[in-house]
Amino acid sequence: MNSSNLTPIRVLLVEDSEYDAELIIKELKASWDVFYERVCTPEEMTQKLYAHDWDIILADYQMPRFSGPAALELLKKTGLDIPLIIVSGTVGEEIAVDALRAGAQDFIVKGHFIRLIPAVKRELSERVARQELRQVERQFRQSEERYRTLIEGLTQFAILIIDATGYIQTWNEGAQKILGYPPEEAIGMHCSFLYCPEDRDRSIHDQSLAIAVKMGQYHEEGWRLKKHGERFWAEITITPMFDDKAQLIGYSKIAIDRTQEREAQKALEESKDQAELANQKKSQFLANMSHELRTPLNSIIGYSEMILNNMVKSSEDLERYARNISVSGRHLLDIVNDMLDVSKIEAGKLEIHAQPVDLQKLVQELHDVLVMLANQKEIKIFWDVAPEVKTVEADPQRLRQILFNLMSNAIKFNRPGGKVMLNLCRSQDERWFQGEVTDTGIGIPRDKIDQLFSDFYQVDSSSSKSYDGTGLGLALTKRLLAVQGGDISVDSEEGKGSTFLFRLPIRRANPESA
Repeated sequence: MNSSNLTPIRVLLVEDSEYDAELIIKELKASWDVFYERVCTPEEMTQKLYAHDWDIILADYQMPRFSGPAALELLKKTGLDIPLIIVSGTVGEEIAVDALRAGAQDFIVKGHFIRLIPAVKRELSERVARQELRQVERQFRQSEERYRTLIEGLTQFAILIIDATGYIQTWNEGAQKILGYPPEEAIGMHCSFLYCPEDRDRSIHDQSLAIAVKMGQYHEEGWRLKKHGERFWAEITITPMFDDKAQLIGYSKIAIDRTQEREAQKALEESKDQAELANQKKSQFLANMSHELRTPLNSIIGYSEMILNNMVKSSEDLERYARNISVSGRHLLDIVNDMLDVSKIEAGKLEIHAQPVDLQKLVQELHDVLVMLANQKEIKIFWDVAPEVKTVEADPQRLRQILFNLMSNAIKFNRPGGKVMLNLCRSQDERWFQGEVTDTGIGIPRDKIDQLFSDFYQVDSSSSKSYDGTGLGLALTKRLLAVQGGDISVDSEEGKGSTFLFRLPIRRANPESA
């Protein structure tokens, strides 16, 4: 963005590291047109404090000849109203608490600047509000009428005067704009009607006024009510007013609608959380994928070395080793193909080639591939192809992927001695070719089913260690079905197995064969 389009800001940087200073200023320049000067000693700060009307001071906590707390003390002695934020590489809860107690508006850790921009914006806004408030109060003491005239023009702020008992005396145009009440409806009402019911019940309004009197001014944020019950997030400054005999005569309240800023900050935090979760899922996926790839590779390498080292004792052993190499190679190829197909679908380049498919033959081939995996866990595979779908019009490669993913999943997440059942038939309305894969395995918790078909997702990350898997198979299956106009659903109960039902709008290739 062109700096000429940004709001100018003057920053006094109390920092001994030129490198750190450049990082901080670079961060600020994304939001403002920044003019700054850097100091690192008390003498330099004293000289520069009056050189410009600084908007904000950013100070390191500890430097060789100076410190953030010392800068705060120096600033207090001048009486200048300039917010000071500590930006330090020194980390520690005790240090941060001490800095805030000393008068710093905030404590930001170097290298974690996500809070820097919101903090600076907040302090600039508060400074503007304080300046406006001081101006208003000066005008009020000079002339109440001039004061009323002035506050009517501040439409970005809801400014109201309430008496010592909390009843509204004045109501500016900004209050009408923000809160929705015209002056004739608001003046004379107790200020508590602007609070949410739960806060009224706890007398928060009275507590706020009492704190303002005790502290000289009170700043708070919270939910408030507009005319028709709509809630908004308000930033409020309450200042008590006294007569020349130091008797309390009322309060001035300035309120700003901060709903959009709060929602933006919340959205930023949520997006950060989502990004971190996505990175965790990808990291878990890569870990699982490396394990998945190593398993068939180790099998291929192991059996190959047995053959090469003349450890084959009979032709039966040679045939068994070669078959295991072939099965492992197919397994490895399936994993790679799954990854490539996800990329093709995301790029919109996956092609579907429909042709007559002999389901009996296709399922038998799948059975031959999966039976070794099933035998390792003593799991029995049962399958049935209804006569009316003996031959269907479909993409054989994609249909094989769908069936392989569902059945291999059913085997992986099954118990030793369990069963896996595959049924292929036509739906009752004769519009769909559908398949049902049922297992007697560990089942799926109800609260996890909605996420089951997400990329890289596993019900429990520990399952990748106990049962293997990349978390990609079901997500790819759903996408392959969707591309062909189909869908998939699951019915499961934890500890009692699962049933996956998929549908494809596939017509029979040869009606006479049904």
